[in-house]
Amino acid sequence: MKRTLMILIVFALLVCMCACQATPASNTGNPTQTTTQPTQTQKPTDPTTMQTQPTQPTDPRIAEFQNLLTWSGEKHFYNDALTSVYDNPADVDLQMLFYDGFKDESQSPTELELELLEGKMGQFWKEMDLIRLPADKMEAVLTELFGITLDETNGIGLDNLVYLEETDCYYMAHSGTHYADVTVVYVETLEDGTMMVQYSAKSYGNYVVKLKPTEDGGYRILSNTAIDHLYTPEGVWNVVGEYFAQREAYLLETSAEMSNINPGILPDEASHLAAIHSSGVEWLRSFITIGSVDCWDSHAEAVVTETVMFRVNGTEQTETVVHTLQLGLLDDGTILVVSDGYQENTTGFTSCSYVPAD
Repeated sequence: MKRTLMILIVFALLVCMCACQATPASNTGNPTQTTTQPTQTQKPTDPTTMQTQPTQPTDPRIAEFQNLLTWSGEKHFYNDALTSVYDNPADVDLQMLFYDGFKDESQSPTELELELLEGKMGQFWKEMDLIRLPADKMEAVLTELFGITLDETNGIGLDNLVYLEETDCYYMAHSGTHYADVTVVYVETLEDGTMMVQYSAKSYGNYVVKLKPTEDGGYRILSNTAIDHLYTPEGVWNVVGEYFAQREAYLLETSAEMSNINPGILPDEASHLAAIHSSGVEWLRSFITIGSVDCWDSHAEAVVTETVMFRVNGTEQTETVVHTLQLGLLDDGTILVVSDGYQENTTGFTSCSYVPAD
């Protein structure tokens, strides 16, 4: 839940800013997405070369929304609603929403329509399929999908249609179809009952559609927006790999920046760097093995084994360091590293989020 995530982030920030050890928030229930197959050890600077792929999530809600949002000849308006982006239902693109028309409407113009539409449509409209959109049917779809009327929309896309008062219909002509090739990857139920559904659209990108359940068992669409990351084990793995790459650059003092992290992590790693200097050892490089990733609603945990190479008194030696990372999903789709718990014996450093094994 979002509230749980914000508590976790605030908690981790307070913990990482202090010098004591603390216990992170515990997980409850079974993870919605998990993988326990380890990757081969990789340099953190190349996270994309991980060879073992995470398992696919088994959340039954994914199948439900995959069915709801997949285009089919008889059931396509939920899918058509994904062909434009909007923060508010009033901003849905009506041309895209109704591009495929109503299957029970003839695609051949009547004699009256031929007469009235002459000169108002494109040059070759008679050679194309006529998409007839009765206003009352458009109203019914808008009410079912969004809970609004045609007048309550902002009319986006209507300028590309032709309206005839005599028939109370909108018209367009084309010879194709337009739909979103959707793959649902993650579903989250927010505290108010809203469903946040993340999906990828082939050739277009990643998106999140928010829906509100209705009393009759249906769903009302609240928004459809683009996001940068999908909340999947693959997405978490990529963020973890990028985190260790940035962390290595920071400890080697080739970069002072780290992104997609809780702000408390940076001062913790500054203390780590100070411990390296004061211990008199040289931190050379590291390699990581991601052993497991578990994803709950808005919260993920990754266990990572790091092999660190040091130079101690002129001799190279290694240490195996186990990290437990807590990650969170923000409203904009960003996967954030919230905390990194580990203990490094060679330098005598213990991160603020480290919790000793029982």
